[in-house]
Amino acid sequence: MCTNHITQPVVQVRDTYDNLVTGATNPVTIEVHTNAACTAQATAPAAFTADSNPLAAVAGVATFTNGQTRKPNGGTTYHKAVSAGLTSACTPALITMSATINTIGFSTQPSAAITAGTVFAQQPVAETRDKCGDRNTTYVGSLITLRASSDSACTSYDNGTLTITTNPMAAVAGASTFSGVSYSKAGTIYLKGNLTSWTGCSSAIVVSPQVSSSKLTFIQKPKKAMVSTYFAPQVTVDITDAYGNIISAESDTITLSAHTDSACTVAATGTLALTANGLATASAIAAFDRVRYNKKETIYLKANSATHGSTCSSAIEVFSHPYLASSGSWGSCYLNPTG
Repeated sequence: MCTNHITQPVVQVRDTYDNLVTGATNPVTIEVHTNAACTAQATAPAAFTADSNPLAAVAGVATFTNGQTRKPNGGTTYHKAVSAGLTSACTPALITMSATINTIGFSTQPSAAITAGTVFAQQPVAETRDKCGDRNTTYVGSLITLRASSDSACTSYDNGTLTITTNPMAAVAGASTFSGVSYSKAGTIYLKGNLTSWTGCSSAIVVSPQVSSSKLTFIQKPKKAMVSTYFAPQVTVDITDAYGNIISAESDTITLSAHTDSACTVAATGTLALTANGLATASAIAAFDRVRYNKKETIYLKANSATHGSTCSSAIEVFSHPYLASSGSWGSCYLNPTG
């Protein structure tokens, strides 16, 4: 429990004849024990807390204030008053109620820094906690779910891929030990633990791009374009890892070419025009300008570089211009697209 005792403890210093020693100012400490003889002190985090503990007696009396007994999962406890040089005293049994579960905590935080797509070196352990912050071990089989969040309060979910061997994971003695946890998107994330209405947020995890898997990736291009008209949107090729994270420290010079097959092995016979072909990246980004193609057909763009290989885009349908045609008199003029 984390609630003040209804009746606060009062300890008196007495002589061998059970008389109050009004001149005594001894410091008195209250301990929590698990047996009636008060010879087995409860282990942390079980404890008695108060405004002051130890507390100096005044006129032989130590009157504790805001005292409460902390014992995970509750149970029977005994309180022992001790003071150096004095015989200790032990209370009768006190039933300590278990504090209500109100949050999810992480007894083992996930790794603080990871590489995208790589299993965390330190796997997280999430647990059910009461309002004292102690694990409640009575929750067995309850399923704790992890999700990735983009803020430290875990109010917004991040849109990368969180991979976990088992999620949700059943709690054993109030704790769920996760394995195989990895994340795909570069940036800073937090793991949110959830069990019904109880939630909790991990410490920050910095996810870095996987440099070892660097490659070229088409980030932007049109699905359709008009013959000899600037593409909208224009073409952007980035140096990314296997998960699409931009590796800003990488650089290269990238060229574009047009092809008629999805593997980019058959060169197109039309002309691909653009402001600069053989464009140096800036922070791993090559943003091409005034890209256009002069023949009606479906093409695929191939991005090629010396260091990061090549990649082929998805299809771009290049269609022809509509034009005005006449049936023989101005009164029956109509639009007739060539395609």
